[in-house]
Amino acid sequence: MKRNRVLGIGLAALLGCLAWTSLAAAPAKTPTQAYLDFHAALQKAKTLDEVLPLLSKEYRSMLESQPKSDRAMWLGRLKDMSNGKDLKITKETVNGDKCTLEGTATSAKGNAMQGKISMVKEGGAWKLDEEGWAT
Repeated sequence: MKRNRVLGIGLAALLGCLAWTSLAAAPAKTPTQAYLDFHAALQKAKTLDEVLPLLSKEYRSMLESQPKSDRAMWLGRLKDMSNGKDLKITKETVNGDKCTLEGTATSAKGNAMQGKISMVKEGGAWKLDEEGWAT
């Protein structure tokens, strides 16, 4: 009886270690995936606070320094900048903790758009630092 209990505890400990290892070994998001996640979150966001954690410290600080009464306007500006459809990231260039993404999308009027996105790695996660789109 005692032997079964010891065996059960040992098995539980082993399974716990295996589960922890698999969680800890989960691959980090690529800059492309982090940007696509930001883009999806932005489309659903009702408040600026929902997307602030996905932005670089510098970008976030700039937005947080604005009057709270202007937050809805800033969310609208972010959404307007990233309003392309059929978004595709075509190139990812990582240089240490910085990354440049190049992408294509289609504007609301149906025009082809080209984008350049800067990502920065902070605290082990990729964050949006800057983006620009042009037709």
